[in-house]
Amino acid sequence: MATFVENLRRDPVETAQKFSDSLSPAERGAIIYALRGRNSKEGIVGKDEAFLEADSNMDGKLSREELPVYVAIRKEQRLREKETSAAKFRPTNRQLSLTALASGIPFIGFGFCDNAIMLTAGEGIESSLGVAFGITTLAAAGLGNLISDVVGLGLADTIEAHARRLGVSEPALTTEQLRLPVMRATRTAGAVVGVSIGCLLGMVPLFFFEEKKTCCEKEDGKEEGEGVGQ
Repeated sequence: MATFVENLRRDPVETAQKFSDSLSPAERGAIIYALRGRNSKEGIVGKDEAFLEADSNMDGKLSREELPVYVAIRKEQRLREKETSAAKFRPTNRQLSLTALASGIPFIGFGFCDNAIMLTAGEGIESSLGVAFGITTLAAAGLGNLISDVVGLGLADTIEAHARRLGVSEPALTTEQLRLPVMRATRTAGAVVGVSIGCLLGMVPLFFFEEKKTCCEKEDGKEEGEGVGQ
């Protein structure tokens, strides 16, 4: 062992290459594991460890050939740290479910109010201003959407307050957990499902519009029949 260390200090590149060539993949893996464990105990991690691994000739500097190796090692380290962090701090399925539910419930209210107010206002504008000024159906829908958005801004706090009264709140999570991509995806998925359900429920006024339209058509038909009879 002393001879090997002496040769490694005298000619690090060639000695290390010959030594690695004499080992099997499993043996090389064991050596790498032991070396990284030793570095960790001595506080040599991250950039320092990457520098030592890339500095193959042990001259304390990175040459043009060694710099890409250093960059590749750092990239591997960051990927490994990210995977370890995700596995260590990943929320439980129950926490993810509660997060999605807490994010989705307020958006049910937002979606319902937005669609219901837009349809109601659009129908009112089309049947009144549309007849008086010749506003098209699309223009009436656009104005109805404007009204629903303005009203939605005023109702935002009220909707969130009522949602909190249901007793559904996000679970207590650590800062590391809140930063995980899975948390952002869960919140987004909950909001998408919630606003979709709310918008579908907000289409209920359409049933009343159809009934009103049917009644009006019947009355018009009755008046036309009376006019023909006279």
